[in-house]
Amino acid sequence: MLTYSAEESPIESTTDICDLYLVAAAKDGDDQAFAELCRRHSKQILRTVLRITRDVADAEDTLQDALLKAYVHIRGFEGRSAFSSWLTRIAINSALMLSRKKRSQPVYSFESGSDVDDLKLPEPMETSYNPEESCIQNALQDQLDHAIRY
Repeated sequence: MLTYSAEESPIESTTDICDLYLVAAAKDGDDQAFAELCRRHSKQILRTVLRITRDVADAEDTLQDALLKAYVHIRGFEGRSAFSSWLTRIAINSALMLSRKKRSQPVYSFESGSDVDDLKLPEPMETSYNPEESCIQNALQDQLDHAIRY
């Protein structure tokens, strides 16, 4: 009698089989099937990219970017691996690209005194301040506030 461990089983997991049906439906244009695939795998992928980006906002942006790329390229998924593996690889690549882009952008700190003198701030925008117009606006605001209160 042959026995298999979970890792050695020749039969795919139930999740992988369900994913195959959902992928087939998504390839045929079923947006609900793709949404279900996203729902199933988003948490795990978010955890994975969070370990790379080390920032929740960047991880969420990366996840969104990966899901968009997967949606656009779903017809290119050949099924040689699990859908979750394919989607995770897209997300990891997106996270690495974001990390590279962030490294290439200079970061300025206002806390260190030495570089502050070298940093040029943008010139203030030219505004035409009209004291009469400002007074009228303040009076109108006061009238509005009074009307709202009573």
